[in-house]
Amino acid sequence: MLDAVSAEHDINAYLNLLRVDGSLALVGAPEHPLPVAAFSLIPYRRSFAGSMIGGIAETQEMLDQYSTDQ
Repeated sequence: MLDAVSAEHDINAYLNLLRVDGSLALVGAPEHPLPVAAFSLIPYRRSFAGSMIGGIAETQEMLDQYSTDQ
């Protein structure tokens, strides 16, 4: 899942939508840190990552990887 929201939001609500071994990539830059509940990740082997930069090539690579994981 790709999260491009740059405002404060409930990141755990999105993490809980992920399937087992799912990943959420945060590319938005909220003004304040987002609290992440460890148990949104640990029991389901979910991943949470982020990047401050990324162009069209990187975005396409991520989308291609996601489509092959389906």
